[in-house]
Amino acid sequence: RVQDREIDRSAIAGLLQQCLEDPTNEPLGRRLIMQGLVVVRYLVDELLREEDADNRIKIIDLLTYAGQMLLPVVRERLAEPMPWHGKRNLIKLLSEIGTEQDIALVMPYLMHDDLRVQREAFVCLYRISGTRRKEVLLRIASEAGEVLRPDAVKALIPYCDAEVAAVLGELLGEYEHFSDAVRDMLLVQVCTVLGRCPHVPAIEALDKFLLLKGKRA
Repeated sequence: RVQDREIDRSAIAGLLQQCLEDPTNEPLGRRLIMQGLVVVRYLVDELLREEDADNRIKIIDLLTYAGQMLLPVVRERLAEPMPWHGKRNLIKLLSEIGTEQDIALVMPYLMHDDLRVQREAFVCLYRISGTRRKEVLLRIASEAGEVLRPDAVKALIPYCDAEVAAVLGELLGEYEHFSDAVRDMLLVQVCTVLGRCPHVPAIEALDKFLLLKGKRA
């Protein structure tokens, strides 16, 4: 509280500009962040306002120094209405500092109107899901938009157990509902993962799919 009260707010913009001009000066960046929550909030605001992509990346790098001090700020701001690029940048930050606790917060962005936000949400969930990664990937494979499903299915290769076999077997049976844009890619990924699953549901799903040979699509 003393630090927040005594900080020279008029100097923050100048220090940030120095950091943007010389991003290799790590002590300067740490000096800026060590001034506390006031600076963290300021940098998050600047990140959401900044139009230059290179500067956004530099600000994100600076904010990663803040560690857990940043987490409640990102959670709070992510719930606010803002343009797609603001959401994407906050989710990108969360992928660096978030925890399994943030899975529910990020999940809805898999269905965001902007595909770039969806992709950032997928990357974030993969990074923060920890011990729940298989559960998260199965949800994405089953519930997310088509564009994200092939990546989620591919990421399930290390988890080829009976549960994965059952979920992907059901997904394989829904092939008629896949759009032309993703059908081939998604079917190849699903069959590839099922082929690595030594479980009855996988074998049954593949056998059933092979019976469709010669049928259109």
